[in-house]
Amino acid sequence: MNLLVLGASSVIGSEIAVAFARGNWLLLVGRDPQRLGDTAVRCRNAGAERTLELPCDLATGIAEVARVALEWGVTVVVNAASATSRLRDNQIPIERLQEYFSVEVSAPLELVRTVATGSKDPVRVIYISSILAVLPTGTRRAPAPAPSPRAV
Repeated sequence: MNLLVLGASSVIGSEIAVAFARGNWLLLVGRDPQRLGDTAVRCRNAGAERTLELPCDLATGIAEVARVALEWGVTVVVNAASATSRLRDNQIPIERLQEYFSVEVSAPLELVRTVATGSKDPVRVIYISSILAVLPTGTRRAPAPAPSPRAV
């Protein structure tokens, strides 16, 4: 498989990349070049056929990531990118909300759309959002799954 891992310089993104490494190509995208390089080394040690590190902040644009993802024939997109995972709600400055929304929602969705429409093969998506599990705020909780229908 050819995977695109967004947020590969984060702890969660790095672990996911390593878990998928054996026998696969991994396009690793993250903001921190040093940690991205560390993830690439770990992926190669875990059996990745090929890795490519692409330092990028999703808030500043996705054009290069999209271009490389299409060249690589990415068939799996893993989004573990987050700009706010270490912040509580009251620590998110309103003046940066548009930037954070871009990183958390619009840029990853645009990448998925671009890769899916440009691919000759079906594209699978794994979308990770860990903020509720890591930093619950007040009474906010992740919604419980809907009950499954029962056969009659």
